[in-house]
Amino acid sequence: MNLTRLDLNTLLVFDAVLRERSATRAARRLHMSQPAVSNALSKLRHAFDDDLFVRSADGLRPTPRALELEAPVGRALLELEQALDPVKFDPKSAKWNFRIVANDYFVSVFLPRVAERLCAEAPLVNVQMLPDIGTGLEMLDNQRADFSFGVYHSLPERFSGLPLVSETKVVVMSSDHALAGQAMSLEDYANARHLQVAPTGDTYSPLDDILLERGFTRRIVMTVNQHAAVPAILRRTDLVATLATRVATYRCSDIQLVQKPLPLDLPSKMGTLIWHGRLATHPAHEWFRNLVREVAEEM
Repeated sequence: MNLTRLDLNTLLVFDAVLRERSATRAARRLHMSQPAVSNALSKLRHAFDDDLFVRSADGLRPTPRALELEAPVGRALLELEQALDPVKFDPKSAKWNFRIVANDYFVSVFLPRVAERLCAEAPLVNVQMLPDIGTGLEMLDNQRADFSFGVYHSLPERFSGLPLVSETKVVVMSSDHALAGQAMSLEDYANARHLQVAPTGDTYSPLDDILLERGFTRRIVMTVNQHAAVPAILRRTDLVATLATRVATYRCSDIQLVQKPLPLDLPSKMGTLIWHGRLATHPAHEWFRNLVREVAEEM
């Protein structure tokens, strides 16, 4: 494509419409009139020979071609902005918003300590938690998130990662549970009635495959999508929950609940903070990564 057919304003419009999924909101974001945004979209459609956006019930939906352009255009605009106006980040005075795709583990274990640090060191910085529905890397690609936290076994080269914490599992139950006052065998564990935490609502767990290899199955009576509900349910039922050790420590540390070792050897899982390589040297992002790393080191 001949770049003389485009100008910077049209690319800014493209980026804003992708983010907002609305010409009206994009115009407001760019301090432009809506006709000016519509005119820029017309130029873009002509230049790329593609509709780029089509109307739908939930706003302007990007075409496959627009989604292909999303990451490279966003990266180019960010690099140009940083080159022309290098970002200076002072946590004491900076107004910034970090968007993190993370599961309930991060919210339960990390977020309270991160919040404490932010309130003390960066009072104008905001954190927005986004649900982890398996699209964390995609959201980093299209700049809808700054970080993603989870267990990643391999990463494309365009991403960088910071391993934060490894986890083991424990079994939590009511202090009135029949198993509370005795050693728990693998058979006891398999025969118990189970409460499972699954942020996506999926009832499958790799733990069940391991149990099956040893000749056991378990009944999952209830599945919830967040750890906050677990303590109250366990106190009132004969269910047991298999939780990450730190979650159990922070969520289930009262005299009405008992924690027991999981009678099964499981490999520990390493939680990792992920970001896109284009932000590797961004001062605000470097500062936040260091803050999270320090929180992890203190745990």
